[in-house]
Amino acid sequence: MNNEQQNTVMNFDIGRVVLDGLDLTPRQQRQLSRSLQNSLRHRFETDGIPNSVSSNSSVAALPVKGIQISNEAIQPAALGKQIANSIYDGLSK
Repeated sequence: MNNEQQNTVMNFDIGRVVLDGLDLTPRQQRQLSRSLQNSLRHRFETDGIPNSVSSNSSVAALPVKGIQISNEAIQPAALGKQIANSIYDGLSK
């Protein structure tokens, strides 16, 4: 990571994450949210800021690849990481 990236401040507002057909408890929702935030921060720190992200840029909706999960074994931390990777990959296109 170069010095320019180290000193860059980014703010993201992810207004809504759609998880069709998935019923999470409030605790699981908080776990997923923390994991998504931490994982997305990690991707930016390790892989850099995608070229498509410029200052004052805004994306109304980000089409990302779908994530297949099993309702029987919901692991919010793992799901948050998958969503973060999908968001980062979508921004990198």
